[in-house]
Amino acid sequence: MYLEYEVRRNCTFFLGAGASYSDGVPLQKDIIPTILNPEPEEFKESKLRKFVSVFIEDNFSYSRDDEIYPTLENVFSYLNHFIENEVALSKIYSLEKLIQIKEGLIKLIYYITSRSTRSPLTQYEIEKNGRDKDSVYSFFWEKAAKTNRNFSVITTNYDNQIDDAFDKWMYAKHGLIDYCISFINYTKEEDFIGFDWWVNPREPIPNWTDCDPRPIKLIKIHGSLNWKFCKCCSETLLTPWNSHINLETGELTRFDPRWFGEGENMTLCPRDGYPLSTMIVPPSYSKSLRHPVIQNLMYEAQKEIRVAKKVAFVGYSFPDADIHIKAIFNKNLRDDSRLYVVNPSLNKISKEAYRGLSKNITFIEKDFLSAIEDGLIEELIA
Repeated sequence: MYLEYEVRRNCTFFLGAGASYSDGVPLQKDIIPTILNPEPEEFKESKLRKFVSVFIEDNFSYSRDDEIYPTLENVFSYLNHFIENEVALSKIYSLEKLIQIKEGLIKLIYYITSRSTRSPLTQYEIEKNGRDKDSVYSFFWEKAAKTNRNFSVITTNYDNQIDDAFDKWMYAKHGLIDYCISFINYTKEEDFIGFDWWVNPREPIPNWTDCDPRPIKLIKIHGSLNWKFCKCCSETLLTPWNSHINLETGELTRFDPRWFGEGENMTLCPRDGYPLSTMIVPPSYSKSLRHPVIQNLMYEAQKEIRVAKKVAFVGYSFPDADIHIKAIFNKNLRDDSRLYVVNPSLNKISKEAYRGLSKNITFIEKDFLSAIEDGLIEELIA
């Protein structure tokens, strides 16, 4: 069975941090304060948190009383300055240690994000109690499944909320995620169990009974917390199920009581045993977009912008660190495309930033969930 895309996309959704916020995902501005003012005790006393927080305290000034903290962009930009120029900060902070701190900070983002988000309901609970009303993404996919599936999603978010909700409402009866990159999971490696395999929607797929799936591009343009990259074989591993961080060792482990044993190591590449690193582009004023995976995602995002009849920005405000996003829209947006901006916190400056892309624009000053409840999905993708 082959899956095909239509020539034009009814809508391309571009999601920012505000889209996930209603599902409990913290904003970037909350990450550093959470690291420096930790709760619970397990997090506060963990080796990984202390390792990163000491570096922040040694190199940045902040005030708890006035709630003034360095931004996540500032911390990553500072680290990147030394790492990209291959120089040490001091005899205490060698180049190797700075690389470890950067990876540690990424893992803390993973931990904070996973701890803060609402746990998705199991399929049994959804069928018993109705829609997961706490998840805006569940509502999004539910509406899409009932309306039209000729759309795509581009997101700057690293969290896995939208992926988890897709599994509950779309797979495999209505759709398959096309992440637009290649995964080790597409091949049945010897050490893989069934739940590690992943269906590649760009190749022939099984002809499942009572299923009419469509490929839906989910382009996580800055990477994802459930993608792990091996620098030895240059392959990317998808770890879709409940992944966790061991706060003492920094190891990635997974636990799902339905299928897996607790504490299974997710730190090493299943192909060659090389240590895996999280595949994301951290927020920084000087982003490196040279990684082949990120370059491919940028290329796919540009294609989706070019074929979109409508583009809906949700919870995104064109931060200064994302000048590359403005560039790909100015370069690829069609003159006849209609723009929608869904954001309850729009101001004159942010509106002018959008008007710099197009005059054919509609501002919807609501949060994502309210906009969906008011018929946004049906209007955009029907």
